[in-house]
Amino acid sequence: MVDNTLRNQIVRVRLTPQEKAQIVTAAKKAGDLSLSAFMRNVALSIPVTEKQRQLVPQVNRQLYYQLGEIYSLLEIESNRDMALVESRLVGK
Repeated sequence: MVDNTLRNQIVRVRLTPQEKAQIVTAAKKAGDLSLSAFMRNVALSIPVTEKQRQLVPQVNRQLYYQLGEIYSLLEIESNRDMALVESRLVGK
């Protein structure tokens, strides 16, 4: 089965530096879209609204914070383990 959503076609567009800067600015205003996403939306007449991307839900923010805390604890524990191994190697 062919996946019609796979974006594997490339279209080259030549722009002046000023044109590119204008497009980059417009893409950022549209929700920090990539240039590809912004230009695709404009070319296909898909409405591009200010701040198009959705905000991260609060529950996700809390989870990201907790994952960061867990990572920090694991990193500390890993450093302790490495110090223990190094001290044993030096002691031999």
